[in-house]
Amino acid sequence: MKIMPMTVRPLKASKDTSRVGLDGLGISVCELSASGMCGSITAPQEPNKPLRTGRMRRYRVLPYVLAVLVAVCLGGLWWVRHPQEPPLAQGTALFLTPHPDDETFGMGQAISHQVRSGRRVVVVLMTDGEGSEIAKDWAANGGTDVDGDADIDRWDFGLARRAEFESAMRALGVSEWRCEGASASQGATGIQDGTLSGIELASVVESIAAQYEPVSYFTVMEYRGDSARLTGDTKPNEDHTALCEAVCDVAVESETQAYFYKPYAYYKSAKILRWAPLVSRGDSEDFERKKVAVQAYSGIAKRSTLTLWVNSQKDRDEYAVPLSWIGGE
Repeated sequence: MKIMPMTVRPLKASKDTSRVGLDGLGISVCELSASGMCGSITAPQEPNKPLRTGRMRRYRVLPYVLAVLVAVCLGGLWWVRHPQEPPLAQGTALFLTPHPDDETFGMGQAISHQVRSGRRVVVVLMTDGEGSEIAKDWAANGGTDVDGDADIDRWDFGLARRAEFESAMRALGVSEWRCEGASASQGATGIQDGTLSGIELASVVESIAAQYEPVSYFTVMEYRGDSARLTGDTKPNEDHTALCEAVCDVAVESETQAYFYKPYAYYKSAKILRWAPLVSRGDSEDFERKKVAVQAYSGIAKRSTLTLWVNSQKDRDEYAVPLSWIGGE
Protein backbone atom coordinates (compact mmCIF):
# COMPACT_ATOMS: atom_id res chain seq x y z
CA MET A 1 0.00 0.00 0.00
CA LYS A 2 1.43 3.31 -1.03
CA ILE A 3 1.49 6.07 1.58
CA MET A 4 0.89 9.48 0.14
CA PRO A 5 2.98 12.33 1.56
CA MET A 6 1.00 14.92 3.59
CA THR A 7 1.83 18.56 3.61
CA VAL A 8 1.40 20.32 6.94
CA ARG A 9 0.46 23.95 6.62
CA PRO A 10 1.08 26.44 9.46
CA LEU A 11 -1.92 27.55 11.42
CA LYS A 12 -3.19 31.03 10.78
CA ALA A 13 -4.02 33.30 13.69
CA SER A 14 -7.68 33.77 14.05
CA LYS A 15 -9.26 37.18 14.35
CA ASP A 16 -11.79 35.67 16.71
CA THR A 17 -10.13 35.55 20.11
CA SER A 18 -12.68 33.04 21.27
CA ARG A 19 -11.24 30.46 18.85
CA VAL A 20 -7.51 31.32 19.32
CA GLY A 21 -6.39 30.08 15.90
CA LEU A 22 -7.84 26.56 16.16
CA ASP A 23 -10.10 26.93 13.11
CA GLY A 24 -7.81 24.76 11.03
CA LEU A 25 -8.40 21.85 13.39
CA GLY A 26 -12.11 22.37 13.46
CA ILE A 27 -12.05 22.65 17.25
CA SER A 28 -13.46 25.62 19.14
CA VAL A 29 -12.41 26.98 22.52
CA CYS A 30 -15.88 26.29 23.76
CA GLU A 31 -15.55 22.61 22.79
CA LEU A 32 -12.19 22.32 24.53
CA SER A 33 -13.63 23.96 27.59
CA ALA A 34 -16.51 21.56 27.64
CA SER A 35 -14.17 18.60 27.43
CA GLY A 36 -11.98 19.93 30.28
CA MET A 37 -8.91 20.30 28.12
CA CYS A 38 -8.38 24.05 28.19
CA GLY A 39 -7.70 24.81 31.79
CA SER A 40 -4.62 26.91 30.96
CA ILE A 41 -5.95 28.64 27.88
CA THR A 42 -6.97 32.25 28.51
CA ALA A 43 -7.93 35.01 26.22
CA PRO A 44 -5.28 37.67 25.66
CA GLN A 45 -5.87 40.98 27.47
CA GLU A 46 -4.96 44.52 26.62
CA PRO A 47 -1.85 46.00 28.29
CA ASN A 48 -2.47 47.69 31.69
CA LYS A 49 -2.94 51.44 31.53
CA PRO A 50 -1.45 53.82 34.18
CA LEU A 51 -3.85 54.35 37.09
CA ARG A 52 -4.90 57.99 37.43
CA THR A 53 -6.43 57.72 40.86
CA GLY A 54 -6.88 60.05 43.86
CA ARG A 55 -4.03 58.23 45.56
CA MET A 56 -1.57 59.42 42.93
CA ARG A 57 -2.86 62.96 43.28
CA ARG A 58 -2.35 62.77 47.03
CA TYR A 59 1.24 61.65 46.49
CA ARG A 60 1.84 64.71 44.34
CA VAL A 61 0.39 67.06 47.02
CA LEU A 62 2.26 65.46 49.94
CA PRO A 63 5.64 67.23 49.33
CA TYR A 64 3.89 70.61 49.33
CA VAL A 65 2.09 69.81 52.58
CA LEU A 66 5.35 68.76 54.20
CA ALA A 67 7.05 71.93 52.98
CA VAL A 68 4.32 74.07 54.54
CA LEU A 69 4.59 72.20 57.85
CA VAL A 70 8.37 72.64 57.91
CA ALA A 71 7.99 76.36 57.17
CA VAL A 72 5.45 76.75 59.98
CA CYS A 73 7.72 74.91 62.44
CA LEU A 74 10.74 76.98 61.48
CA GLY A 75 8.71 80.17 61.73
CA GLY A 76 7.49 79.20 65.18
CA LEU A 77 11.03 78.34 66.26
CA TRP A 78 12.27 81.70 65.00
CA TRP A 79 9.45 83.51 66.84
CA VAL A 80 10.18 81.73 70.11
CA ARG A 81 13.95 82.19 69.87
CA HIS A 82 14.17 85.63 68.27
CA PRO A 83 15.18 88.16 70.98
CA GLN A 84 13.05 91.26 71.41
CA GLU A 85 13.62 94.49 73.27
CA PRO A 86 12.76 94.15 76.98
CA PRO A 87 9.15 95.20 77.64
CA LEU A 88 8.70 98.65 79.17
CA ALA A 89 6.55 99.27 82.23
CA GLN A 90 3.31 101.20 81.78
CA GLY A 91 3.91 102.89 85.12
CA THR A 92 6.43 102.19 87.86
CA ALA A 93 8.53 99.14 87.03
CA LEU A 94 8.08 97.11 90.21
CA PHE A 95 10.56 94.24 90.38
CA LEU A 96 10.00 91.67 93.12
CA THR A 97 12.70 89.11 93.83
CA PRO A 98 12.45 86.25 96.37
CA HIS A 99 16.20 86.16 97.15
CA PRO A 100 19.32 88.18 96.41
CA ASP A 101 20.73 87.42 92.91
CA ASP A 102 17.46 86.17 91.32
CA GLU A 103 16.73 89.67 90.05
CA THR A 104 20.18 90.20 88.54
CA PHE A 105 20.69 86.74 87.02
CA GLY A 106 17.19 86.59 85.55
CA MET A 107 16.21 90.26 85.01
CA GLY A 108 19.39 92.34 85.04
CA GLN A 109 19.04 93.68 81.50
CA ALA A 110 15.33 94.29 82.00
CA ILE A 111 16.07 96.40 85.09
CA SER A 112 18.79 98.39 83.35
CA HIS A 113 16.57 98.92 80.31
CA GLN A 114 13.78 100.39 82.44
CA VAL A 115 16.21 102.72 84.22
CA ARG A 116 17.83 103.96 81.01
CA SER A 117 14.41 104.43 79.39
CA GLY A 118 13.41 106.87 82.12
CA ARG A 119 10.96 104.65 83.99
CA ARG A 120 10.73 104.78 87.74
CA VAL A 121 12.22 101.51 88.97
CA VAL A 122 11.67 99.99 92.41
CA VAL A 123 13.26 96.64 93.28
CA VAL A 124 11.86 94.77 96.27
CA LEU A 125 13.95 92.07 97.96
CA MET A 126 11.38 89.85 99.65
CA THR A 127 13.83 87.81 101.79
CA ASP A 128 17.54 87.93 102.53
CA GLY A 129 18.08 84.30 101.52
CA GLU A 130 19.49 83.41 104.94
CA GLY A 131 18.14 79.88 104.65
CA SER A 132 20.62 78.89 101.94
CA GLU A 133 22.24 75.48 102.27
CA ILE A 134 25.69 77.08 102.31
CA ALA A 135 24.97 79.42 105.25
CA LYS A 136 26.74 77.20 107.80
CA ASP A 137 29.71 76.63 105.51
CA TRP A 138 30.00 80.39 105.00
CA ALA A 139 29.95 81.00 108.76
CA ALA A 140 32.65 78.38 109.34
CA ASN A 141 34.88 79.45 106.44
CA GLY A 142 35.43 83.17 106.25
CA GLY A 143 32.06 84.47 107.42
CA THR A 144 31.98 87.79 109.27
CA ASP A 145 30.02 89.17 112.19
CA VAL A 146 28.04 91.63 110.11
CA ASP A 147 25.58 92.68 112.81
CA GLY A 148 28.24 92.96 115.52
CA ASP A 149 26.59 90.71 118.09
CA ALA A 150 29.76 88.68 118.75
CA ASP A 151 28.71 85.59 116.81
CA ILE A 152 28.48 84.52 113.19
CA ASP A 153 25.14 83.03 112.30
CA ARG A 154 22.55 82.87 109.53
CA TRP A 155 21.49 86.45 110.20
CA ASP A 156 24.99 87.62 109.38
CA PHE A 157 24.82 85.48 106.27
CA GLY A 158 21.53 87.15 105.30
CA LEU A 159 22.96 90.62 105.83
CA ALA A 160 26.01 89.72 103.74
CA ARG A 161 23.72 88.60 100.94
CA ARG A 162 21.72 91.82 101.27
CA ALA A 163 24.96 93.80 100.86
CA GLU A 164 25.66 91.96 97.58
CA PHE A 165 22.13 92.80 96.42
CA GLU A 166 22.59 96.50 97.15
CA SER A 167 25.88 96.58 95.24
CA ALA A 168 24.18 94.94 92.27
CA MET A 169 21.40 97.53 92.34
CA ARG A 170 23.89 100.36 92.16
CA ALA A 171 25.61 98.67 89.22
CA LEU A 172 22.28 98.51 87.36
CA GLY A 173 21.58 102.18 88.02
CA VAL A 174 18.70 101.58 90.45
CA SER A 175 18.18 104.29 93.07
CA GLU A 176 15.11 102.85 94.82
CA TRP A 177 15.02 99.47 96.50
CA ARG A 178 13.61 98.03 99.67
CA CYS A 179 14.39 94.93 101.72
CA GLU A 180 11.55 93.01 103.35
CA GLY A 181 13.79 90.34 104.89
CA ALA A 182 14.19 89.49 108.58
CA SER A 183 17.98 89.46 108.97
CA ALA A 184 18.34 93.01 110.33
CA SER A 185 15.98 92.18 113.20
CA GLN A 186 17.31 88.62 113.62
CA GLY A 187 13.88 87.26 112.76
CA ALA A 188 11.82 89.57 114.98
CA THR A 189 10.24 91.36 112.01
CA GLY A 190 10.29 90.97 108.27
CA ILE A 191 9.92 87.90 106.06
CA GLN A 192 12.20 84.96 106.65
CA ASP A 193 13.66 82.87 103.85
CA GLY A 194 11.54 79.84 102.98
CA THR A 195 8.30 81.26 104.42
CA LEU A 196 6.75 83.04 101.43
CA SER A 197 4.35 80.16 100.88
CA GLY A 198 3.13 80.41 104.46
CA ILE A 199 1.95 84.02 104.49
CA GLU A 200 -0.75 86.04 102.75
CA LEU A 201 1.74 87.05 100.11
CA ALA A 202 -0.80 88.49 97.66
CA SER A 203 -1.84 91.01 100.33
CA VAL A 204 1.82 91.94 100.89
CA VAL A 205 2.32 92.47 97.14
CA GLU A 206 -0.82 94.61 96.90
CA SER A 207 0.30 96.72 99.86
CA ILE A 208 3.72 97.36 98.31
CA ALA A 209 2.28 98.12 94.86
CA ALA A 210 -0.21 100.61 96.32
CA GLN A 211 2.72 102.88 97.25
CA TYR A 212 3.94 103.14 93.66
CA GLU A 213 0.79 103.02 91.51
CA PRO A 214 0.35 102.64 88.66
CA VAL A 215 2.75 99.71 88.37
CA SER A 216 3.83 96.95 86.06
CA TYR A 217 5.04 93.77 87.73
CA PHE A 218 8.29 91.94 87.02
CA THR A 219 9.17 88.85 89.05
CA VAL A 220 10.37 85.24 88.80
CA MET A 221 8.60 82.34 87.11
CA GLU A 222 7.73 79.14 88.94
CA TYR A 223 8.76 75.60 88.05
CA ARG A 224 5.95 73.73 86.27
CA GLY A 225 7.39 70.29 85.76
CA ASP A 226 9.48 68.83 82.96
CA SER A 227 6.47 68.81 80.62
CA ALA A 228 6.19 72.62 80.73
CA ARG A 229 9.67 73.64 79.64
CA LEU A 230 8.46 76.61 77.59
CA THR A 231 6.63 78.44 80.37
CA GLY A 232 7.99 76.92 83.58
CA ASP A 233 11.41 77.54 85.09
CA THR A 234 14.04 74.82 85.15
CA LYS A 235 14.11 73.89 88.85
CA PRO A 236 11.61 74.02 91.72
CA ASN A 237 11.85 76.50 94.59
CA GLU A 238 9.01 77.09 97.06
CA ASP A 239 9.64 80.81 97.44
CA HIS A 240 9.76 81.30 93.67
CA THR A 241 6.45 79.47 93.30
CA ALA A 242 4.77 81.43 96.08
CA LEU A 243 5.87 84.83 94.74
CA CYS A 244 4.99 83.94 91.15
CA GLU A 245 1.48 82.84 92.10
CA ALA A 246 0.90 85.86 94.35
CA VAL A 247 1.93 88.35 91.66
CA CYS A 248 -0.11 86.47 89.07
CA ASP A 249 -3.24 86.61 91.24
CA VAL A 250 -2.80 90.33 91.96
CA ALA A 251 -2.06 91.19 88.33
CA VAL A 252 -5.04 89.25 87.00
CA GLU A 253 -7.36 90.77 89.58
CA SER A 254 -6.19 94.31 88.86
CA GLU A 255 -5.72 93.73 85.10
CA THR A 256 -2.13 94.90 85.39
CA GLN A 257 0.83 94.24 83.08
CA ALA A 258 3.14 91.50 84.46
CA TYR A 259 6.16 89.49 83.29
CA PHE A 260 7.69 86.43 84.93
CA TYR A 261 11.38 85.76 84.35
CA LYS A 262 13.27 82.46 84.49
CA PRO A 263 16.59 82.87 86.35
CA TYR A 264 17.04 79.10 86.56
CA ALA A 265 17.06 78.86 82.75
CA TYR A 266 20.82 79.43 82.98
CA TYR A 267 21.20 76.05 84.65
CA LYS A 268 20.84 74.66 81.11
CA SER A 269 24.36 74.34 79.74
CA ALA A 270 23.30 74.79 76.10
CA LYS A 271 21.60 78.02 75.05
CA ILE A 272 19.29 76.17 72.67
CA LEU A 273 17.71 74.45 75.69
CA ARG A 274 16.69 77.76 77.29
CA TRP A 275 13.13 78.42 76.23
CA ALA A 276 10.48 81.05 76.96
CA PRO A 277 7.54 82.67 75.16
CA LEU A 278 9.43 85.98 75.36
CA VAL A 279 13.18 86.05 74.77
CA SER A 280 14.38 89.61 75.40
CA ARG A 281 17.67 91.39 74.98
CA GLY A 282 18.78 94.90 75.95
CA ASP A 283 21.46 96.84 74.14
CA SER A 284 25.17 96.48 74.79
CA GLU A 285 25.10 98.98 77.68
CA ASP A 286 22.31 97.02 79.42
CA PHE A 287 24.32 93.84 79.08
CA GLU A 288 27.49 95.45 80.39
CA ARG A 289 25.61 96.76 83.41
CA LYS A 290 24.21 93.32 84.05
CA LYS A 291 27.66 91.75 83.95
CA VAL A 292 28.97 94.27 86.47
CA ALA A 293 25.95 93.57 88.69
CA VAL A 294 26.58 89.82 88.47
CA GLN A 295 30.16 90.45 89.53
CA ALA A 296 28.76 92.08 92.68
CA TYR A 297 27.66 88.55 93.60
CA SER A 298 31.19 87.15 93.38
CA GLY A 299 31.16 86.17 97.05
CA ILE A 300 28.19 84.17 98.31
CA ALA A 301 26.08 83.85 95.16
CA LYS A 302 29.01 82.63 93.09
CA ARG A 303 29.76 79.97 95.68
CA SER A 304 26.11 78.97 95.95
CA THR A 305 25.06 78.96 92.27
CA LEU A 306 28.22 79.00 90.18
CA THR A 307 26.47 77.78 87.03
CA LEU A 308 23.98 80.65 87.09
CA TRP A 309 26.71 83.13 87.92
CA VAL A 310 28.76 82.05 84.89
CA ASN A 311 26.03 81.49 82.29
CA SER A 312 24.08 84.67 83.06
CA GLN A 313 27.19 86.65 82.06
CA LYS A 314 27.64 84.74 78.81
CA ASP A 315 24.08 84.67 77.50
CA ARG A 316 22.90 87.92 75.91
CA ASP A 317 19.26 86.93 76.34
CA GLU A 318 16.78 86.83 79.20
CA TYR A 319 13.76 84.53 79.33
CA ALA A 320 10.31 85.69 80.37
CA VAL A 321 6.69 84.58 80.39
CA PRO A 322 4.01 87.27 79.84
CA LEU A 323 0.97 87.19 82.10
CA SER A 324 -1.21 86.30 79.11
CA TRP A 325 0.46 82.89 78.99
CA ILE A 326 -0.35 81.97 82.59
CA GLY A 327 -3.02 84.37 83.87
CA GLY A 328 -6.24 82.80 85.11
CA GLU A 329 -4.92 79.24 85.20
